[in-house]
Amino acid sequence: MASRPDQVRVLRRLPHSSWRLYRPIVATATLFFVASSLSAGIKRSGAWCQPPGVEGTRCNQACRRTAVAAPFLGLAGAWVVGGNNPASAKLSNDELSRIKTGYEKISYLLDHWEEETTDKDGERTPDSVRAYLGLRSTTDPLFNLEKMLVKATDQVDGKMIDDFQGAIETWSTQVAEANSAAFISSYGEYNPGGGKDTIARYLEKSKINVQKCKESLQVIGKSLGLKF
Repeated sequence: MASRPDQVRVLRRLPHSSWRLYRPIVATATLFFVASSLSAGIKRSGAWCQPPGVEGTRCNQACRRTAVAAPFLGLAGAWVVGGNNPASAKLSNDELSRIKTGYEKISYLLDHWEEETTDKDGERTPDSVRAYLGLRSTTDPLFNLEKMLVKATDQVDGKMIDDFQGAIETWSTQVAEANSAAFISSYGEYNPGGGKDTIARYLEKSKINVQKCKESLQVIGKSLGLKF
């Protein structure tokens, strides 16, 4: 019996009318194959669910790999299901403006870091970082950015396809790490051996991640012809 990849290649050679009929089957088979491989990798790493903020464990490493892989699984699924229909692979003007608005928000956070991560009583507020990255509201311009970018494939500059994909991966990784660092910082004073130094240390780590998020958005925007 042919392997799953061979079966997919055979199906993709079907006539256009048959391809429409079998497209859902191909989509399911492709995503199942990739998801199975990812799951096996996580199991081999010994990573299972643990609370966020457990630093330096195999769990965190595997979780980051899963977060990075998720948008690309979605991209593969959209390509298989959507076929060559341009309407399924383009962002609207409103969606493009989300990228620009998100970039401006992150730039503002970095330019006013102390002010935006400190309350009126002088206490640090690491959760502000999560809010600026679109992790606190479903209406935020950066909320689920990776899922939105799946539709941008036909708008990417042909010379920047690899850069675009790499920037999405960087964005996913850095958002996940900034989220983790900000979370640890939020409760740093209550952890054993923690205190204000712990809060400051992890908040600074999240700032480094946010800077890399900004850089990845610059590449994404340039790939799509946006000017910041």
